[in-house]
Amino acid sequence: MSIKKAAQHFGVPRTTLSDKVNEKYPVHPTTKTVLTPQEEQKIVDWLIISARRGCGFTKDLLCLVIQKVLNAEGRKTVFTDNKPGRTWLDGFLKRHPEVKQRKTSVLGEQRAHLTEGKIRAWFGEVETSLAEDGVDIRTVDPRCVFNADETGVPLHSSGQVVLTDASNKHPYTIGSDNKRQISILGCASASGERLPPLVIFPGKRWTFRPEEDFPGAVCKQTDNGWVNSEVFRSWLLETFVPHVQDLPRPVVLFCDGHTSHVSLEVHDICKANGIVYFLLPSHASHVVQPLDLVYYGNFKREWKAALNWHRIINKVASIFPRTFMPVFRDAWQRCYCEDHIKTAFRKSGLSPWNPDAPDYSKCSASYIYGKARPQCEEQPGTSAAEDPPVKETLCSTPSKPDDQLDLQKEEEEEIAFAPLPDLSLDWFPHFQEAEPLVELGLQEVELNVDEVTDDGLVCPPQEFCQLSPGVAESVDQLIDFIISTGWTSSDMYWVRRRQWANERPKEDEHSYRKYLELYNSIVPPPSFDSLPVPDGWTKKLTNVVRKQPPKYISGNSYKAFEESKVRAAEAKKQEAEERKQERIRKKAEKEEEKKRKKEEQQRKQSTGTKQRNLKRKAGERKMEKVGVKRRAKNKAKVESDSEEELDSDFLVESDCSSDLIMPRDQDESDEEPERNSCYVCGRRQDYEGWVGCDTCDRWYHKRCCGARKKALLKMTTEELENFQFICVVCKGKRLFP
Repeated sequence: MSIKKAAQHFGVPRTTLSDKVNEKYPVHPTTKTVLTPQEEQKIVDWLIISARRGCGFTKDLLCLVIQKVLNAEGRKTVFTDNKPGRTWLDGFLKRHPEVKQRKTSVLGEQRAHLTEGKIRAWFGEVETSLAEDGVDIRTVDPRCVFNADETGVPLHSSGQVVLTDASNKHPYTIGSDNKRQISILGCASASGERLPPLVIFPGKRWTFRPEEDFPGAVCKQTDNGWVNSEVFRSWLLETFVPHVQDLPRPVVLFCDGHTSHVSLEVHDICKANGIVYFLLPSHASHVVQPLDLVYYGNFKREWKAALNWHRIINKVASIFPRTFMPVFRDAWQRCYCEDHIKTAFRKSGLSPWNPDAPDYSKCSASYIYGKARPQCEEQPGTSAAEDPPVKETLCSTPSKPDDQLDLQKEEEEEIAFAPLPDLSLDWFPHFQEAEPLVELGLQEVELNVDEVTDDGLVCPPQEFCQLSPGVAESVDQLIDFIISTGWTSSDMYWVRRRQWANERPKEDEHSYRKYLELYNSIVPPPSFDSLPVPDGWTKKLTNVVRKQPPKYISGNSYKAFEESKVRAAEAKKQEAEERKQERIRKKAEKEEEKKRKKEEQQRKQSTGTKQRNLKRKAGERKMEKVGVKRRAKNKAKVESDSEEELDSDFLVESDCSSDLIMPRDQDESDEEPERNSCYVCGRRQDYEGWVGCDTCDRWYHKRCCGARKKALLKMTTEELENFQFICVVCKGKRLFP
């Protein structure tokens, strides 16, 4: 066909066709991108491996990383401040359909450690344990395979999307601020049959009758509204056992390892009624528990809708335990679908029995906790630019048959990944953003499964490369600079936050500018060949090793385990009682010793007091004898002196002005005591005056009265006459008669 006829036939201008044929313009229009196809492909590989390691990047972080690379290379682009915008992001996602936005699920640390090997080992344990009892799990009737699980039903509703005027930016809905919830225990079989629910209310006594609003449902009460061992045991006896009474044996029941589901009474009930009770693997309910996979998700959606209908119909904002059952009945009946329950059991691999059925891609988080990388993630000697994309999931699992597809295809959709190049830290030497500066030489070490110990702990060898002298000196300078600035942890966080956001320092921010200069002298500038791939997380090491009970609850091994556990508890209790008695005995001994020491001290004190009293009395007697002798001596001396030198009627002053001689009036001597010498010192000289005892005939110098000396010396003659003076001898007689 000629160009003219083609133009007439297709309605295209002839000049346009002529330009295309002559290759003046390309047949397919092309748009020139800011980044080259090779650079964009490296970004795609980087995004995929980061997401696989549990550290996926958002759109904003992607733009910041690209801005940092462009600034480091000094490239000028059409982007504002070299930061890509929304238009570039939309075009990037269209050019690379293998990259999609997905909302992440936050896994707890225990669930993040779950591996495919643990789940497959559990499937093998079930087969082996039941085979020992003559049960082939693969041939069990689906009507006899059950799963029981609890879920919490909140009493408050969340917001919803409503139609309102364009100017109303903050529409609201009146709802309940009650944060309580009610527990539901549901049970279903692999044939799609559902048992009546068990509703657990918080409280201790009933003020209403919830069974009237939902005939067939079983209602119980606990203090906190949660299931416990007593409630679960009563549910087995009153609900589950009567329901499976007419079913062929064996009847298999799968539950999670909650403490309320495991007890010796539960073992006896299952053993007596021919029920094979097996626990699911720990922290794996999101992979192998049928009710969690499909059924409870549908129920939560119906419950949210039922809460809104309750608010509209009854025109009330709150729902309480008294009004709970009618709303719950509506949601419980609407969420039931026999096909959904069958699909849930099929996806979990419990019925029909298929260890390859679970979605093991949910275990991918375990590869960032020190476990070995999956074989499909990295192939030596390959690169994303050389090999064409191949459809390969994260873990090498057998493909599923068509009848095992999920009802929601969007959640089950597999993404095509290309084999990725070696993405170790050697390939990305600059990436140490999340690590301390002193660990710049940390090298990523690939681990094998053999390096994992029996208790699940990983002990990888850590290798550090030798830093060059220049880099080591720069690291020391950076550390010294951070210390000299006095930055706190909050300041350091703010600095790192600004560094990640590519914020330039202001004119007066000299410390921040100096920090960036030192940091950039250590860490090489980033490029598209060395994008920051997050390293795997390190599992928290612990010395606590808990002994797990056997999963086969209705088996003999669990009974032996519980009996040994009871014996160990009794022995521990006996040891505690013995330690308590020992503490009581030691305490009694200490009290007895303290009492004995106190009595001994009191006895010594009383003995010492008696001895001191005896010594004091002996001293007083001795002083009395000395005083008598001195007075007799002084009296004889005074008499001899008076006969020779003094007149007996007058007091004569001798050569020593301080020596006084008393008159010797025989009549007055009987009324007043003789003051010839001091009772203490025995001298007859007058040292600043005399004072006599009002009780006895003893005389004392004022300065010989001890503690009362100062007061007596200050007294006048009149004050001294009115002062009642009692000597120490008379006081001692009063105290110790």
